[in-house]
Amino acid sequence: MSSKIGTVLIDVAADVSKLVDGFNKAQKESKEKSEKIVGYAKNITGALAGIASLGAMNALIRGTLDAADATQDLSEKLGMSANALSRLEYSASFAAVKIETLETAMTAMILRTELFKRDGGGAAADAMQQLGISTEFARKNFVDTSTTFKILLERLGEVKDATLKTTLTQELFGKSGTDMVRLVNQGSASLE
Repeated sequence: MSSKIGTVLIDVAADVSKLVDGFNKAQKESKEKSEKIVGYAKNITGALAGIASLGAMNALIRGTLDAADATQDLSEKLGMSANALSRLEYSASFAAVKIETLETAMTAMILRTELFKRDGGGAAADAMQQLGISTEFARKNFVDTSTTFKILLERLGEVKDATLKTTLTQELFGKSGTDMVRLVNQGSASLE
């Protein structure tokens, strides 16, 4: 009986050795396959990053084209060249004046200066007189939106009293006049 027990022990030891060899082989194969999977994942990640960057580029181009369209639409609405409006928008950005505010203010200015040119009246009449602008001067010199705006900026720039400047700016640009004061303070040179 003792010989059988020794044989059994030897057989078990031999089977354990085969088992350890099998585990080592499986571990090696598993490591190789894991490395291949990691390599594939890196390739897929790179491809996805490329696709994402193309999407971002597409969004950037689309955003730029949309902004150009919006500038063109607004320039037509205000009767200004797109170039002049772009310069005005750029200056307004430094004065923290939003595009919507600029649009509202410029629309009010156009309406108010046209009323003044027609009969010397309207909401801006008092401001025009205080700035030394007569109806005749306005009819002769307010030939387009850009020129009118530059002249008004120059005249407002000569006003030293900050309260009076704010009041005049509100009379010329409507409710948005208060926000426009920062742009007015930059002067017409900021539009060049």
